[in-house]
Amino acid sequence: MWLSLTSEPSPAFLSTSLTGADKLTMVLGYQHNHNIDSTWYLTDSRQQKTTFLLQYWLLIVLQYVLLITSSFYLLTVGTMAIGKHTHIILVEDNPDDELLTIRELKNSGFNGKITSFSDGEEAYNYLSMPKKKPTLIILDVKLPKLNGIDILRQVRSQKELLMTPVVMFSSCDEPCLVAEAYSLGANSYVVKENQFLESADQLTGLVNYWTKIHKPISAV
Repeated sequence: MWLSLTSEPSPAFLSTSLTGADKLTMVLGYQHNHNIDSTWYLTDSRQQKTTFLLQYWLLIVLQYVLLITSSFYLLTVGTMAIGKHTHIILVEDNPDDELLTIRELKNSGFNGKITSFSDGEEAYNYLSMPKKKPTLIILDVKLPKLNGIDILRQVRSQKELLMTPVVMFSSCDEPCLVAEAYSLGANSYVVKENQFLESADQLTGLVNYWTKIHKPISAV
């Protein structure tokens, strides 16, 4: 006879008139069931822990995927979403910096027009009678033939360019030149970083601000 017990047999129960063999069988039956329940509990506990860990790491991975996706979207779409009608005048006497700057602006998502000049006189002549009113003028200070301060003075003397943002972007940080630039109407004076990539990041941020974030007075 094999009996299955769900609880441990009490001493009173074992003291009944059952035979010794029956009592032994009942005790062994209890131990057998108890061991099965314990094994099942341990196995189920391990499975639950494994499932929890898998779900936890899956959640972490999904969060990183969402973060990377949203960052990529903001970088490629939102950061430099500038209209095709934007026109920038860039005056830079270093031809390598000029080409690399234009490339970095294009890579950042800028899809407007960039007109560049390598010396101050060319820029001065163009801005004296511009074919199209620029959205932003970026001037180096120390230029051949004519410096950026003189170009700035010319720009601010023209009624049609009076409200056009002008950013002085130069490696020169002489206090007297900075003060003169602001007194003549420069909107910003930014000192270039020594490393080109850092300098390109500066310029990209400036273009983004003055062509997208900044609200011109004509639009008020």
